Amino acid sequence: MGYVFISYSSINCAEAEAFNNLLMNKGISTWMAPNDIPPGKNYAGVIKNALRDCSCMALILTNASQNSVWVERELDRAVAFRKVIIPIQLEDLVLNDSFDFYLCTKQIVAVKTIDENSSTIQSVIRSILACTANTISDSESDSAAEQVCDILKENVSDANEQYRLGYSYELGKSRDIDYNKAFYWYTKASQQNHSRATFRLGLCYYNGYGTKKDYKEAFFLFLRAKDLKYVNAYQWIGHMYEYGYGTDIDYTQALHWYQKAVENNNGYALAHVGNFYLYGKGVEKDHQLSLQYYTKSAELGYTDSYSWLGHMYEYGYGTDIDYTRALYWYQKAAEYNSGYALAHMGNFYLHGKGVEKDHQLSLQCYTKSAEIGYTGSYSWLGHMYEYGYGTDIDYTRALFWYQKAAENNSGYALAHMGNFYLYGKGVEKDYKKAFDYLTHGAAAKNQSAYKELAYCYENGYGVEKNLAQAEYWRNKYNQEK
Repeated sequence: MGYVFISYSSINCAEAEAFNNLLMNKGISTWMAPNDIPPGKNYAGVIKNALRDCSCMALILTNASQNSVWVERELDRAVAFRKVIIPIQLEDLVLNDSFDFYLCTKQIVAVKTIDENSSTIQSVIRSILACTANTISDSESDSAAEQVCDILKENVSDANEQYRLGYSYELGKSRDIDYNKAFYWYTKASQQNHSRATFRLGLCYYNGYGTKKDYKEAFFLFLRAKDLKYVNAYQWIGHMYEYGYGTDIDYTQALHWYQKAVENNNGYALAHVGNFYLYGKGVEKDHQLSLQYYTKSAELGYTDSYSWLGHMYEYGYGTDIDYTRALYWYQKAAEYNSGYALAHMGNFYLHGKGVEKDHQLSLQCYTKSAEIGYTGSYSWLGHMYEYGYGTDIDYTRALFWYQKAAENNSGYALAHMGNFYLYGKGVEKDYKKAFDYLTHGAAAKNQSAYKELAYCYENGYGVEKNLAQAEYWRNKYNQEK
């Protein structure tokens, strides 16, 4: 038989003693300082060992315990030892940052007094019995925590606890991920106007977690979370207006809500405001202001801004062109698997932009970018294999990557595929295919496709000879090259 460790503030000694006596009368072994600390022993060492060997912790949760250094240390050790923690809240409170961190996935049981006749206290006792019946190993602690939750859930009416249950099921904290249960508990808490639960319920509808995707419902819930003063909803309202999810696209509204999120140092919102000023979405272009927003976003650790900063310094938007700084930010973004950044690093090493040319390293960057799924790298890989940069010339591989790029309407890839079939590079000549690819490449505004189309019309390759059309495409090529 194991025992339960009772953690409490000395200010709540009477409540802790009452709970201890109640458990002992039920035949449950307990450990409680200072009663169980032998005279002359080191407090810290004894408490650490008691936590290591206990079956679970019962935390008497009050404002006083939140302000107790000893209780916080005990809670930290219990988490480190992977112990089941049963917080028993005796008064109205808001979790401070430390306790919110430790207890964000725990089900808090709210009672007014330690009353043996309370159905909630009886459920707590059954939960503790489930833990102490057999000593729980580290490998069993997660399942024990879920068992405790199952015993208690019949009494979960508090919105905070419903939210925590939903959160733990959504993210797989102390239990398997279960979106259906997450959706259920978020709905229950949202019905009680719990702001965070309402927001995460919106995310469930947005992502299709535990329900069908419904952007209109998601948008409604984000607005409701905003009305409930949940500031993290601001960026999502901006997102919905920017892309037209659940509402019409409205850049003015999007910018308004992004700027409100910016007031709370939201990195995502800062980056998107940067985009608005870079491209003039609902505002006049202002590249210097755009650069300022990206920089602040990056300083806050929003990693998507790293690629944008690389872009700004590479092309001189809002600043002088600076390849050294551009490469610095691209490299930081690449550490977070940014396909865009890796592709541009490939360009730097291919062309020697601010660095010595290194075609093998360039090929590696393009390859990793493509593996991540960045489609802009597909054409570059085709280019590398076609011309033998960093590798042997390999028309088969080149054609493979050009075909993948062509599926994403890359004009460069379409033109080069047309070139392969026109001249028989790694494939049999096929003028009809060549003409078809070149036509699509021209539609995608690729200049090389213009030139080759003129050649096809001039010689009747894949199309009837037409000198007027040949002259048209030749002139178009000369005007735009």
